[in-house]
Amino acid sequence: MSTMLDHTHAEALTLTVEDVQQFLYREARFLDDKEWESWLELYAPDAEFWMPSWDDDDQLVTDPQTQVSLIWYGHKGGLEDRVFRIRTERSSATSMPEPRTSHNISNVEILTQGAGICELRFKKVILKNDYIHHVVDIYHL
Repeated sequence: MSTMLDHTHAEALTLTVEDVQQFLYREARFLDDKEWESWLELYAPDAEFWMPSWDDDDQLVTDPQTQVSLIWYGHKGGLEDRVFRIRTERSSATSMPEPRTSHNISNVEILTQGAGICELRFKKVILKNDYIHHVVDIYHL
């Protein structure tokens, strides 16, 4: 997964990997605490959110456009719709008991920085146990 950190007043600011990790820890905390609006504010309008599925050869799918994924939103609007459904209980997943969740933030890499934007690559959400008995949702990640 990749995302953009936008610092409008920080054109000369250089972020460290530790700064980026703190941002990602905050994202995980917002999900755990169900602070949906704060969580959504972290995402740029064109952010992609993807959790690939496993294919028949025990390989992760590589293209959310042509292959089935467990979760894929091509932009922030999909996440906003998901949060709306969670809040209004218009989702079968929201009635399920929440599974045990662990956030593993690793492989944080700053790709580029400049003009107040830091592009990074960090985690791709991979569900190791692909034999689940209910629908997976964003707060499970």
